[in-house]
Amino acid sequence: GESGRVWVKLLLPIVLISGFALVLGLVFLSGALAYRSGWRPAEIPKYLQNEFNRLINTPPSLPVLAIDIDFPNLETVRAKREEAMEQGFLSSSDGDFVNATVTFDGRNIPVKMRLKGDNSNHWNTDKWSFRVHTKREARILGMKRFSIHGAHIRGFHHEQGFVDTLFHENVLATRFRFIKVEMNGRDLGIYNIEESMSKELVEAGGRRQGVILAADQSAWWDYYGNAGAQAVSGSVLPLGFRGLHGQLRVFQDSSVAADPDLSSQAETAIARYRAFQDGSLKPSEVFDVGVTAKYLAVVDLWAADHATEVANIRWFYNPVTTKLEPIGNDGAPWVHELREAV
Repeated sequence: GESGRVWVKLLLPIVLISGFALVLGLVFLSGALAYRSGWRPAEIPKYLQNEFNRLINTPPSLPVLAIDIDFPNLETVRAKREEAMEQGFLSSSDGDFVNATVTFDGRNIPVKMRLKGDNSNHWNTDKWSFRVHTKREARILGMKRFSIHGAHIRGFHHEQGFVDTLFHENVLATRFRFIKVEMNGRDLGIYNIEESMSKELVEAGGRRQGVILAADQSAWWDYYGNAGAQAVSGSVLPLGFRGLHGQLRVFQDSSVAADPDLSSQAETAIARYRAFQDGSLKPSEVFDVGVTAKYLAVVDLWAADHATEVANIRWFYNPVTTKLEPIGNDGAPWVHELREAV
């Protein structure tokens, strides 16, 4: 009623004045405490500037992956590198894996690892690239199979942007992070950890389990090894979708062969791909057009055309849609431009 409004009018100024006095008192008390601590008002802008400089100049804290590999196994890896340096490319196989232990996030994880990277930029410096498989059910950042390589191999932060954009568009891609790597106590600096083709990749992409296919490059590397790099550079080998790279291989083929459902999927996927090759099926009948279109748009956005080379594309056979989807990996965006700049 009327009396309530009168009380409000009387109390409101009192509340406002009390609040202002409280704030003023707190400011005065804070100033007194700061003064006793050695602060002076004129030094506050300098303090804020110093804090700002500290924040922008402090490098980000990266997780550390520490590798412990014994001398005989390290020598095996070193010998493989020397062989690659002599022939100009790395010829690798499952027989090249050696045992090691990785410490990550406070856990000691047994792994097997080998030198990786077809081309010399992976191993012609002291930042060697490795393929790593964890043993048993251990995972690192959710991954059982992954590669580690110097950040320059994938164009520094550009590859991170490339795969993050693919994830945003619900296109399958390898998980990718920056880490620091140590080997036998030696700091190797900043690396990337990049997921390999595996069921964990498919799970992370929200797809039902299916097979992953890629171009079989064995014929190419056989020719490359026999003819030599100079002969190949001037050759006109049929390397397109219908040439030597047009043949497919299945990732983790032994596991796929042991699973009747996955084995059947692999047969279907390869048969449909071959039908595309011989023209009996249209591309839209074999490939998921919507997903592939988004993939190519992101490739163009990030100048990651390395990912579209026939030898680099990986295909996931989606058992729900019965179509092949590209998996984003090894885009190396802007790497050529960076090399020219250097």
